[in-house]
Amino acid sequence: MKKLCLFVVVLVLSGVLVAANVEGQALAADAKWSASYWNNKRLEGTPVVTREESKIDYDWGTSRPVSGVNKDKFSARWRRTVTFKEAGTYRFRATMDDGMRVWVDGKLIIDEWDLNDAPTVTADVKLGKGDHKIKVEYFEEGGNAVAKLSWAKVEASSPTTFKNWKGQYYNNRGLSGSPVLERDDASINFDWGSGSPASGVNVDNFSVRWTRKLDFNAGTYRFSMTTDDGARLWVDDNLVIDRWFDRAATTYTVDVALGAGSHDVEMEYYESAGGASARLTWQAVMATTPTSTPVPGGTSSGRTYTVKSGDTLSGIARNNGTTVAVLVNLNGPTYPSLYTNPSLIYTGWVLKLPGSGQSDGGTGSGGTYTVQRGDYLALISQKTGVSVSDLVRLNAARYPSLRTNPNVIYTGWVLRLL
Repeated sequence: MKKLCLFVVVLVLSGVLVAANVEGQALAADAKWSASYWNNKRLEGTPVVTREESKIDYDWGTSRPVSGVNKDKFSARWRRTVTFKEAGTYRFRATMDDGMRVWVDGKLIIDEWDLNDAPTVTADVKLGKGDHKIKVEYFEEGGNAVAKLSWAKVEASSPTTFKNWKGQYYNNRGLSGSPVLERDDASINFDWGSGSPASGVNVDNFSVRWTRKLDFNAGTYRFSMTTDDGARLWVDDNLVIDRWFDRAATTYTVDVALGAGSHDVEMEYYESAGGASARLTWQAVMATTPTSTPVPGGTSSGRTYTVKSGDTLSGIARNNGTTVAVLVNLNGPTYPSLYTNPSLIYTGWVLKLPGSGQSDGGTGSGGTYTVQRGDYLALISQKTGVSVSDLVRLNAARYPSLRTNPNVIYTGWVLRLL
């Protein structure tokens, strides 16, 4: 009888332990990552190494990740089911050199499958309480190798009220994923040099989007944007400046006609490497007073033309017996955006026509062109119709540096066109 009672007690306790183990497994999910490594960049074939790893937090430098795996041109995949004890929004942070992809419950949340120099990319994901499947894929091309992944719950906060510019900062060059920082910027007037815009933002390989509503009186406004590296500017969803490429600090301007009231202004910016700066200003442009009484249709006795709704520069040129290039040269000093986008003109602009007796904005009567601030050879080619190769050929004797570096020209140079 005593033996029977003892057997029953042991059986009951064993049942309790089994139940506890089953529950513990459900809560613990996978204690470690299941990792696989391949000696190619495409995760193809049979992995050369499979093992369990406690975390993805590696900076291998130029060493191999584990014995049997290449130093370069290898790939890896990690899988794990993780228990999240609280529902909420979680911010996943991935740092990679070179490429990495991250999935949560089968959804791709980070896609940086390219050559990278250890940027940190984030993505915010809403998760319910319980188990969620995470998969990470990685490849290394050459040089240093880095693979890191972490996450943390994002604490709920009251929506931020932006009195000035809403600045959204990203740890990548493409404004992708979730911003690592949002703040109220009083102005867009930054020279970060070789430093970071703020704690948590990369020194290089970052991007920013600024948005704001601004009130204007009716008139034409000259927007001036200076950036190192690339930037774009929208006014009321119209792309008015597009300089999305690496370049040392350069100023771009555009004239925009605005009606009275509130207008949406948005500036996007990215920094590649080296110095970083971003500035935006604007000011009203004084209207040009026609020198003679306008005649019907917008023309003004052969001297000026007032742009009306529906006009195009090519149409104005055709109707007035001239060319787009001549109109750009004549009016570029007044409306600098013509140099970069001659197809964008605004109602109310007063354009000079040939024979007005005014300076032609660079093109001389003797077949020459005087280089102006902001010019580059390809732009001069567009303005004048003379190819870049012909401009170099015609002017290299006077300016020998054109042979070795045609991208560097200087204000005041007088270039032959014939």
